[in-house]
Amino acid sequence: MDNEKLYIEVSKALKKANIKHNTDYIDLIQREIDESKCSKERFFLRKIIKNEKIASFNNTPLCQDTGILNFYIYFPEKFDSFYDIENTITEAVKDIYIKNSFRDSVRDFSGKKIEGNLPCSFLYFPTKQKELTIKFLVKGGGSENVSTLLNMLPSSNIDDVIERIVEHFKSISDRGCPPYFAGICIGGSMETSVVSSRIALLDIDLINMDELEKKVLKRINALDVGVFGTGFGKTALGLKIVKKPFHIASLFVAISVCCHQFRRGIIRLKI
Repeated sequence: MDNEKLYIEVSKALKKANIKHNTDYIDLIQREIDESKCSKERFFLRKIIKNEKIASFNNTPLCQDTGILNFYIYFPEKFDSFYDIENTITEAVKDIYIKNSFRDSVRDFSGKKIEGNLPCSFLYFPTKQKELTIKFLVKGGGSENVSTLLNMLPSSNIDDVIERIVEHFKSISDRGCPPYFAGICIGGSMETSVVSSRIALLDIDLINMDELEKKVLKRINALDVGVFGTGFGKTALGLKIVKKPFHIASLFVAISVCCHQFRRGIIRLKI
């Protein structure tokens, strides 16, 4: 593996994610503006685009909370550079955060902030693809605090699950900086449910959703929390739901929430 190229690509992607939104995200916000019949909703959504333009022009963060870094690494067969990849990514993260004066949002138990916003989280997944794929989330504390793991009765049906999901969004109201995005996993073990909800959040399709996702999104938006919690516009703009087999005595439902600063990235490298 070319560690120098990995360092360069991670550095570029990480800086971009912190100061500029992906094109599909900006296109989504613009569609919402174009289709909205509410002038106040349009006003607030335009603030998101204006903020992005200012951040991009000045090379400053989209949000002061530059998050905690979560990396999801999909490795090809015969890949054996796990030690190198963690070291290289960690070095890139530290350098980018220090050089760009991004806020160090991670601290130790003494209360001291850790320079370079370390450590990062790494999860690995084997694949049969021929390239190394790295996905990452820049996860802010506000949306992290309103993410959750529900422990439901295994006899619950899908309508019961929907009700609990909607209840959760009602309870968090505007505390996670809406409009929200969410990755939801129904089923799995306590651990796999959370991980799967994270991956679902990364893989949200901002254009297409299935019928269950549309139904849940419609229910969440009926809460009228609105853009920035103003009561105007949509409470959530996108979600992805995955289902996993679960133990006969358990039903976990994990909800990974992201704020309106939906910062994610993907890097692909040939090995």
